[in-house]
Amino acid sequence: MLIFIDETGSIGEMGGPTSIFAVGALIVPESKWDKLRNAYLRMRKSLPQNKGEVKGRLLDEARVAQVAQLLRRHEALFECTVIDLGMHNAEIVAQHQARQAEGMTNTLTDAHHQTVVDAIAKARRQSEGFSLPLYVQTMLTFLLVRDVLDIAPNYYAQRRPRELAAFKWVIDAKDKLPNPTPWEVWWSTFIMPWMQTDTLRTPIAWVRAPDFNFRFAKRFEAKASEWYQELLANESSQKNDGDNFPLDLRLIMNEHFRFSSEPEPGLELVDIVTSTVRRALVGNIRPEGWRSVRDLIVNRTGENLHILALTGARRPKNLPYGDVVKAFRNSRRTMFA
Repeated sequence: MLIFIDETGSIGEMGGPTSIFAVGALIVPESKWDKLRNAYLRMRKSLPQNKGEVKGRLLDEARVAQVAQLLRRHEALFECTVIDLGMHNAEIVAQHQARQAEGMTNTLTDAHHQTVVDAIAKARRQSEGFSLPLYVQTMLTFLLVRDVLDIAPNYYAQRRPRELAAFKWVIDAKDKLPNPTPWEVWWSTFIMPWMQTDTLRTPIAWVRAPDFNFRFAKRFEAKASEWYQELLANESSQKNDGDNFPLDLRLIMNEHFRFSSEPEPGLELVDIVTSTVRRALVGNIRPEGWRSVRDLIVNRTGENLHILALTGARRPKNLPYGDVVKAFRNSRRTMFA
């Protein structure tokens, strides 16, 4: 499967008026990609562009719906994580950053493999050095990737199990530089220890049932190394029922992974649907535009939009975008085939 990731909005001053920042992932079956790309390129000729690039913020409701319907016909999925920076101030974010960094290393002991200790310690130091906006972006992207790995494999395991043979990630690179930014290096190199620890507490939920065919993902099942078993034993909150198994996240995420600053079709498509979610939340696109994007998200218990509220952030009772969040709960895309 192909996974395209992009963000929209500006992480500016915190604690002011409502300010929505979103990170989205468009998941496309690789077996459908050629037909989808060709159909989009034909459609692209009629879409508004800025400096030769299609931007979702420029599309009206009818064109957004047209793109979303094209994606749905080709069995694409969409995941999105959102933060309202108006609910957060710098103190709240800084406190969360400090707690998260401490949590990366607080289960490590002298008994753990030194390679693991060094890697996680380095990741912690770099995380602590992030600016607050960069930290917020990192958290949103981390949660987004986790949602993708929890939802998309289960969906395609019932319909297109061969898509689980490879995960091909394309991340939009905002800085058009020859070398990746420090955040890009950190994300692609050190997110693995962070995610590996997180999956000990809450394992990636690949369903073990007759209707879920994970045969083509077998190569991502990792043999539990000595250090992994040590970490597992130290996670008191882990409930090991014998059905959980470690996944080789480095293979899943690094085998096919690249940043791109080019206006390629997949990144334009994820920009369109992600910016549509943001526009819906800030109220500058009508429902006939964003309802079709909603139906790209697989229905689940709770919220279909993953809205991040860091510890200490106060959520008002009546959010101006509350009706939109509620409407996103009703997607026509169901998990079970």
